[in-house]
Amino acid sequence: MSLTDPESRWMMDKKENKDLNYNYQVAVDSKNGMVVGQYLTQNATDSKELFEMLHEIKRQMGINPKVLIADNGYMDDNVIKYAYDNNIRLIIPDRSESSKNKSKNREKPYQKVNFTYDWKTDSFICPIGEHLHYKNDRKLNGEWMRVYSTNSCKNLPSKKSMHKKQSKRNFRTSR
Repeated sequence: MSLTDPESRWMMDKKENKDLNYNYQVAVDSKNGMVVGQYLTQNATDSKELFEMLHEIKRQMGINPKVLIADNGYMDDNVIKYAYDNNIRLIIPDRSESSKNKSKNREKPYQKVNFTYDWKTDSFICPIGEHLHYKNDRKLNGEWMRVYSTNSCKNLPSKKSMHKKQSKRNFRTSR
């Protein structure tokens, strides 16, 4: 905790350095380059902030935007529903496809983004072809997750190169 700024929070930046910070959110009208919404938050991630920003834009401008462009860190089911209900066109890249292209995820093959979902068997397939089957639901950090696991990878000789929890994964779902 900061003695000089107790409202700041420990947050990790893109280079994975931790420091006391705020998360600044800003929306800009692309046609005129004017700020149409802004605020500070203590949330370390952006995943819940787009919904707040839409309300801030409406509060400042009196109307919803017609089109909203954001990076995939803002993707949230509530935002998609709100945008649909209010005729807002969302342009947000798919999180899993975007993450697969990041070099750090190519170097670490057992990141979640490198697992493929199989709809027919309700399982995820790891990069070496093992299936992680649905086990149960669990609430983690206030969000419901579906837990998928396998026992097939526990005794593999290359386990040291794998993620420490590679044989059990939690995937976010809507409830």
